[in-house]
Amino acid sequence: MIIQKNKSMVVSITTVLFLLLMMVFPTPELANAASKADSKNIELLRSDNKIIDGKMKVTADVRVQKGEKVSLFVIGYDKAGSIIEMKQTSKYIFSGNTSVFQLTMDNGEELNKLDIQALGATEEPYKILAQTTIKHEDHVEAVVAIKNGPKSQKMNIVAKGLNTNGKVVEVKSDGSHAFEQSVLIYKIEFEAVNDIAKVQFLVLVDDKTYLVDSGLYIKDGKLVLTSVIKNGTKSQQILTKVTPFTADGKELEILTRSSYAFSNSTHDVRMVVDDTSANRVNITFYDETGKNEIKKLKSIMVTIDGNELAVNQSPVMKQGNVSVPMRDIFEALGADVKWDQKTSTITATRGSKEVILRIGSKLAYIDGVKATLSVEPAIINGSTMVPIRFVAEALGAKVTWDNESQTVIITR
Repeated sequence: MIIQKNKSMVVSITTVLFLLLMMVFPTPELANAASKADSKNIELLRSDNKIIDGKMKVTADVRVQKGEKVSLFVIGYDKAGSIIEMKQTSKYIFSGNTSVFQLTMDNGEELNKLDIQALGATEEPYKILAQTTIKHEDHVEAVVAIKNGPKSQKMNIVAKGLNTNGKVVEVKSDGSHAFEQSVLIYKIEFEAVNDIAKVQFLVLVDDKTYLVDSGLYIKDGKLVLTSVIKNGTKSQQILTKVTPFTADGKELEILTRSSYAFSNSTHDVRMVVDDTSANRVNITFYDETGKNEIKKLKSIMVTIDGNELAVNQSPVMKQGNVSVPMRDIFEALGADVKWDQKTSTITATRGSKEVILRIGSKLAYIDGVKATLSVEPAIINGSTMVPIRFVAEALGAKVTWDNESQTVIITR
């Protein structure tokens, strides 16, 4: 009896030691995965992943207190910590129920870490979840994931490929109808592989007609011109006129093209100048009458450390103060931002720094200390806009205004 009791004690001690080791040294799958839910209503109970036929199958159990549409959004990272894949799947879960989500990541064994998120409803018009740029041998792939808000809408995505000097070398677009509370993943391919250092994304949901941007690069000794036009509420033919010049200013043969642009959509134009003596070009766009020029919108520009800030809605001037979309500026300055719909409160944190603002109020807080704003945050055309000078300076940046170019210059 004594021997039998000692054996039981040995087994119990061994079991306890094993469990302790499992807590300290988790399995590789769990160590390389992070899981979270974005609201108190949603609980991500557990998640698992396994390699099957070279691909990674992700499984997650999600429970809700109140019924709502839930999206499982998964970001895959390689060993260098770069995003190389994003996937999503969505379904409605009824109150008090648990549902199992499954999706497959194509890169499989190349994935070193997973970020698994269970996403609920957002009151913002839309929200950029993640973005990445993947360089391949023959192209650059720009990928962005967006969570749409409470209203179905046509969503147009523009990606601008910039060189090391911040100049646009190639610009392209994509778009689709976004249903309420849906997650969409857009992939845009560039061919100017050696010229593109980074990519900026724009989300356009307006109904205006204007030139978004143009880019220029060289391929096989020829100039390649790319442009994106945002068309308005009426489908129409758009005329493109390209005038090339040599290095000494000699005008070469003018190129023209007429192409059809659908309503409320972005329209991509790509033209190649075959004359290899061309050094630069002028480009002009006209509407279907052939008389009215389509130009870039005259708007206030914001730069951070010399790079243009990509904004989802154009900055606005109010009482001598420039306001910009809250998420764009906070995330560009490296801060996390949270929006409380019930109290209309914005809370941004970066490290130990905390900034709190409220829609319609000139009272703000920086690390708990009261501050007075010159102009209050406001919701304009569905976007939450905040005063950029206050926000940037509260996070330790320097802000200057160039009146001639209508540019807010931020340096960190």
